[in-house]
Amino acid sequence: MAGVLAGLSCFGVERFTIAADGKPAAEIVIGEKPVKAARFAAAELQHVVELVTGARLPVVARPARKGGAIFVGCGTDEKFAGEEYAVRFRDGNVVLAGHDEADFGEF
Repeated sequence: MAGVLAGLSCFGVERFTIAADGKPAAEIVIGEKPVKAARFAAAELQHVVELVTGARLPVVARPARKGGAIFVGCGTDEKFAGEEYAVRFRDGNVVLAGHDEADFGEF
């Protein structure tokens, strides 16, 4: 994941640091009332980042600072249909968004 986000900088995308020296440099934001798919995606992202970097990113409802957040399932007003998803870089943040069912159950 770190390589993917860093590698996108060659396409003119701003640089985004996930972790440095085994410490979190970003946080995962899922919003106040996340759907099941967003909670699952955040848990998977947290797990993979920790495996790769040794840093366990916090999963929070709201960003604690400006910039350095990975928004999962929130942070955009875009409308998606079917299997549409997007990765956006905005204001020092990464936004992972797509079409998710309004399922608030356990995962």
